[in-house]
Amino acid sequence: MIEHNISPVIFHIGKLGVRWYGLVYALGFALIYYVLRKAAVQGRIKNLTKELVDSYILWAIFVTVIGARLFHVFIFDFSLYKDNLLDVFKIWQGGLAFHGALAGLVLTTWYFCRKHKVSFYELADQIVIPLSLVLVFGRIANFINAEMVGTISSLPWCVNFPTAEGCRHPTQLYESFKNIFIFGVLFVWNKKSLVVEDLKERKGIYFWAFIALYGLLRFLLMFLRDGEAKVLLGLTLAQVFALVMFVVGVVVLVRFYWKR
Repeated sequence: MIEHNISPVIFHIGKLGVRWYGLVYALGFALIYYVLRKAAVQGRIKNLTKELVDSYILWAIFVTVIGARLFHVFIFDFSLYKDNLLDVFKIWQGGLAFHGALAGLVLTTWYFCRKHKVSFYELADQIVIPLSLVLVFGRIANFINAEMVGTISSLPWCVNFPTAEGCRHPTQLYESFKNIFIFGVLFVWNKKSLVVEDLKERKGIYFWAFIALYGLLRFLLMFLRDGEAKVLLGLTLAQVFALVMFVVGVVVLVRFYWKR
């Protein structure tokens, strides 16, 4: 049994608290920015320049955060906000949904690529590998915030969170390990020829592999998450979205292999 007594605030600047969660977001976008700038300098993505990367990352930050917030508020937790919509703007109080962030990032990337004649899949393949690493630390930040707790458990590593009664599965850490696994698969796949070369080089292969892996593992781990309402066939809304991600990802990957 582990007692959770970690403060979500790293330090204060006056009355402003710098939180672990915000730091992860900032470093995450910085890492993606670095990867894309490097790709632009090396000419690995046609028509992508350093100046375009600067523009892209600013829009990506804005739309991703907005998408994550709106998805959380209006899809997952509208009952908490319907009587006071001004709370929607209080992002510092928590409440960002991954599915909304992913949707915002994909839409931003699609529009950017369409406008500047950049390959969507080439850009997406470059993004998902550092993104999966960022998600590792994002879930650790969720653990520090004592949010998204798991169901009651008697395992030796169960955690007593200040936000919930009883000893709980640290599902945030489980999801962090899930993201480590996804990052490892994509990183090694990108560095080593683990499959036939023409399939490995197919544009979009890493993007759809990320979608499929994330969807499957998230779907399974959500069975250990507490406080999630069942909406369809005993599944939570997050599981439904994760299952859709998995199915679509697998279908596209199978088509990639079949076309090979």
